[in-house]
Amino acid sequence: MVQVNLVSVNCRREEWRLEDVTLVVDRMPDGYSVGEVEVMVGRRGREAARARVSKVAASLGFLPQEEGKVEHCLRLQNPGALKLLQQLRNKK
Repeated sequence: MVQVNLVSVNCRREEWRLEDVTLVVDRMPDGYSVGEVEVMVGRRGREAARARVSKVAASLGFLPQEEGKVEHCLRLQNPGALKLLQQLRNKK
């Protein structure tokens, strides 16, 4: 069996709780960072949770990002694999 490494993702994770919201920020060694705002809900309450996430994200100055940490690392380390991933996503 041949093992192939497509990408190496190294980050420092910071996590906080703000009432019913979990905030996660992953910081990469090159300065790139990505954050998540999460609210746990059951099947009901999804719209209220989305509104809560949007409100908290806006109050913290979070902006939507085009790429996550894996895509960021692929772009830097393995552009060919990123191109293939993008092609596969576009087929859906």
